[in-house]
Amino acid sequence: MLGATRLPGDIIPYDIVASQATSDVLYLATNLGVFKTLDGGVGWFKFQDGLPVVSVIKIAYVPGIGYDTLRIGTYGRGFWQRLINDVPPSSDPDLVALDIYAMRAGANNGYAVGLNGKGLKSSDGGSSWQSLEMGSSNNLNAVGMLGDQTVIVAGDTGTVLRSTDAGTTWNPAAVPSAANITGISLTTAGSAWICADDGTILKSITGGIDWMPQASFSGTLLNSCQFISDSHGYILGHTTVGGSVGIVYLTTNGGDLWTPSYLPTTNNMHKLFFIGDSEGVVVGDSGTILKTTDAGTTWSTMSSGVSTNLYDCFFADPMNGFACGDSGTLLKTEDGGQTWSGLGSGSQAAFRALGLSNTNLLIGGDGFILRSSQLHQTTVFYDLNNNWNLVSLPVEVSDSSVAGLYPSARSQAYLYNGSYTSTASLSRGKGFWLKFNGDQVTQIKGPGIASLSVPVAAGWNLIGSVATYLPTAEIQSVPAGMVASHFFQYTGAYSIATTIEPGKAYWVKVNQAGTLVLSSSSNVPALAGKIRIVATLELPPQAPDPETSNLSAKSGQIPN
Repeated sequence: MLGATRLPGDIIPYDIVASQATSDVLYLATNLGVFKTLDGGVGWFKFQDGLPVVSVIKIAYVPGIGYDTLRIGTYGRGFWQRLINDVPPSSDPDLVALDIYAMRAGANNGYAVGLNGKGLKSSDGGSSWQSLEMGSSNNLNAVGMLGDQTVIVAGDTGTVLRSTDAGTTWNPAAVPSAANITGISLTTAGSAWICADDGTILKSITGGIDWMPQASFSGTLLNSCQFISDSHGYILGHTTVGGSVGIVYLTTNGGDLWTPSYLPTTNNMHKLFFIGDSEGVVVGDSGTILKTTDAGTTWSTMSSGVSTNLYDCFFADPMNGFACGDSGTLLKTEDGGQTWSGLGSGSQAAFRALGLSNTNLLIGGDGFILRSSQLHQTTVFYDLNNNWNLVSLPVEVSDSSVAGLYPSARSQAYLYNGSYTSTASLSRGKGFWLKFNGDQVTQIKGPGIASLSVPVAAGWNLIGSVATYLPTAEIQSVPAGMVASHFFQYTGAYSIATTIEPGKAYWVKVNQAGTLVLSSSSNVPALAGKIRIVATLELPPQAPDPETSNLSAKSGQIPN
């Protein structure tokens, strides 16, 4: 049986369940984790996506509404569950056949456009989508909104279509260019700009009815544009003039004059998003994320934690943003783009476009649109000991407060930055001390964090976890090969940990400042390499003692 299903020869099967959505889908519990088949057992693949790669002895399939639940019991580890959906995200053939290239959403209506002139509209925050008759067969690459009624889409061979009745009817606009239009931006005053792959910039002062050439940059492919106001705007591109390099053009007078800013990368950059007049982010190939805080005068490379191409980025507010790309890559930042973590999407498809409708993040890709509420949920169960515990946040949650996550905690959380600081909430990537009365079991539920890039300082650092079990030997660093101590866990006393477990936190001492990359996949930054673990006789800092105001975090005793 095992040879016929092409499972590894060292697999020991313990339990098996069938999907109640389709009989060809089976889930197998084994000594090496969970395996899944889509063809009744002919071929199998490892199914992780938030589940641990440890011995799984029991597995159950629980049907639900919209999404079902897979529950597993692990040998000596506890219980886990995650939402699954063995049915395509939509039964609408127009949606399943549509590759989404661009999205835009407002308070009420949302729009998605893409391959072969197809378009979709949602009036319920992305829960359902209706096909639009747009009268074009050209690929549509950009969409912009002016209020809730006026929508302009643009695409290949100079295609520009305009609707003033929320997508019911569409009229073509005369555009003095046959180039492929790649970006569009509209301001509240009714001005609009489009950019194209031949370096052309066009402007409209009539809400997209009439267009006139404004600038042209020879040898430059323009990919994205954004205007903050009628005078202040940015356009992203890639130029081959004087060498192949990314470039951003800035205007402060409505496009009459453009100032170039060269990016510190030769990768093709696909999308820009400016949070204000001077602070912006661009994303592109090989997981590249760049940020400026001075209107493009200088750019800094941010660690994305991935190596896949990134196609879109979007900020809901100055601190909270998202980026998406190939292989189901979905990243989130909560500090204005300084640090990014991966969200477990449960997909290997290309994510090409992002939008926000009310509180729903919309993700468009090859044949589907997801809402943030449909991201695969992970429930992490773990034991808490009496007194002090080291904890972390391995999933996305709406309420990260200590009171919301750990209502039975009898202390504030303490984080470490050379000394202890109390905090009322947890954040991704960091480790925290929390105190409890008595042994107990808790759970945290949400979309699992698939990868983290954790900034570390020379010396001791208290780091968090991702939503999967990760051997410490697989942790990577930027720069590559950073020297690190063993990782230490705390269960009443310190001991060496060889696996980073979801929901727990760990001490590690490093020889230099840099970034630790926690990821269960091979999708890591190009500059990353495995850390070099070297044993140390020194134990991590002692737990905080707020009752005596001793927060100096002195190192522990050297073991005998």
